[in-house]
Amino acid sequence: MDKGVPLRIKLTFTFLALAALVAGVGAYNVLAIKHVNSSYEVLLDQNVAQIESLNGTKLKVLELEDAVTEGTGNTGAEKRAYIQQAAQNVLNALANYDTLAKESGQQQLTASRDVKAAIDTSIKDALAAFPDKPLTPERLATQKALVTDDTVTASRQLDTMVANVRARTDRGDVEQLVSDTVRTTILMVVLAALSAVLLGVVMTSRLTVGLSRLKTAARRIANGDFSETTPITSNDEVGQLASTFNQMAARLRDSYRRLAVEKQRDEAILVSMGEGLIAVDENAEVVLMNPVAASMLELGDALNMIGKKFQDQWTLYDNAKAKIPAEQTPLATVLASGERVNDVFGFHAKDSKQVLFNINAAPIVLEGKIVGAIAILRDVTKEKEVDRMKTEFISLASHQLRTPLSAIRWFSEMLVAGDAGKLNPEQLEFSNNIADSTERMIALVNALLNISRMESGRIMVDPKPTDLKELVAGIVNDLKAKTEERQQTLIISVHDDLPKISLDPRLIGQVYLNLLTNAIKYTPKGGEVSVFVSKKGDEIVSQVTDNGYGIPKEQQSRLFEKFFRASNAVKVETDGTGLGLYLIKAIIESSGGRIWFESEEGKGSTFWFSIPLSGMKARAGEVTLES
Repeated sequence: MDKGVPLRIKLTFTFLALAALVAGVGAYNVLAIKHVNSSYEVLLDQNVAQIESLNGTKLKVLELEDAVTEGTGNTGAEKRAYIQQAAQNVLNALANYDTLAKESGQQQLTASRDVKAAIDTSIKDALAAFPDKPLTPERLATQKALVTDDTVTASRQLDTMVANVRARTDRGDVEQLVSDTVRTTILMVVLAALSAVLLGVVMTSRLTVGLSRLKTAARRIANGDFSETTPITSNDEVGQLASTFNQMAARLRDSYRRLAVEKQRDEAILVSMGEGLIAVDENAEVVLMNPVAASMLELGDALNMIGKKFQDQWTLYDNAKAKIPAEQTPLATVLASGERVNDVFGFHAKDSKQVLFNINAAPIVLEGKIVGAIAILRDVTKEKEVDRMKTEFISLASHQLRTPLSAIRWFSEMLVAGDAGKLNPEQLEFSNNIADSTERMIALVNALLNISRMESGRIMVDPKPTDLKELVAGIVNDLKAKTEERQQTLIISVHDDLPKISLDPRLIGQVYLNLLTNAIKYTPKGGEVSVFVSKKGDEIVSQVTDNGYGIPKEQQSRLFEKFFRASNAVKVETDGTGLGLYLIKAIIESSGGRIWFESEEGKGSTFWFSIPLSGMKARAGEVTLES
């Protein structure tokens, strides 16, 4: 009947019932104390009245005694009448006491009867002891002895009765009242405690039964058993919790099924994918490795690698075939810095053959904390071999093309100069076109040669202390004719306190030359080109700015790609190879610097590149850049 009652109402009712019991017991205690107090006051009043009555009776007994012992001149008849009247007064006083004793509930009236008997004996003795004739002193003394013993006995009995009443007032009735009250109060407290325990047991059993079912269901679900649901026996909060728990269990069951399917799918993908995959936790221990990665690294079964330190299982080498320390491997670098690593590394197979892997490693971040890293391994040995062969072919072809191109340029210059005779206007135009095309072809061949040499690592780096102000001034002077032809303003600002930097002037000069040539080429006549060189922290930062055509935003991500030219640049300047920015990016990054830019179409572009104050590192090579 109470299945639909909310749990909070049940608990509230239970606590209210317990509070009512406690309040009832407390109220009864207050009333009992008041009852004891009022009963004690009534008892005290009754006992005081009895004591006063007994004391009055005692006075009457003393008067009777006086009546017996006094009056020597009286006759016997007068004496008897006087004694009889005094005795009647005593009996009346005793009758009054008997009435008070009965009203107060006292049933022990034996002492009162004994007093009456003693008084009756005194009257009889007095009536018999005193004749009608006058009493002489001798006769009075004789008669007094006959009556006095009885009156003295009655007086003592009255004293005893007074003492008994006083004792009863001090202990008996009060103790009885208190004892009755204590027994009743204990009974009420026991009943209240039993009721509270009963209510608590009932409510606790109802709660614990529901919670025990939920606990059993939770343990079952934790063990992966979703076959049973939790029975719902009420509509209160426990029942609602059970209903919600069943819904959660159903969703978990569906989620587990989906996860099982997804896990099987992921495992199938990991097994079938052509790249190797390795995942490690924050302690650099392997948590996942597919068979491809284990095969590529010759580690055997991938499952055997779970829980092992990855750097203890394989060794990588850089481009110079030098062993890379464990703390500088891609995954270790990612875990330490949180930055992605994408580069080519060497690996020595068991047959002593070097294999090249492109390793793309990235951090796994959870709530802003690095909890692991994942790396994709791709065997690029054949690709690098093909690139090397391609680079060598381009280098060889370009080098071989230089000789005939140089001859064509030489003969076209001779024709234009008239060494073979004067040319008519049409012949002169054709000769100039041949000369211009030859120059573009030579520039393209030189660019291809430079790219192939950079990519193959054959470029010689010969750093020497260089004054950047003089280097920039020399390049600007070489370009002065072009800026004057295009009526452009060229602004140069180099920090006066700039120290000499150890760098290869041929390589860095090529960077300045390409950036300034592009700025001049893609800035309209009358435009402005500026160069600023300054020191920032531990770097030298150079800035080249123009107010030319700019680069479309959607094409900016491809700007440093090989052979790429922006669509608006192609329309304005058809002459170009798309290799200049690719080349200078390779030079800057190989020097330990970086390059970046900002551009807005129609408003111009700004390029920055940085070089460490420590300068460039020397490197042995076979050739230098071709100008």
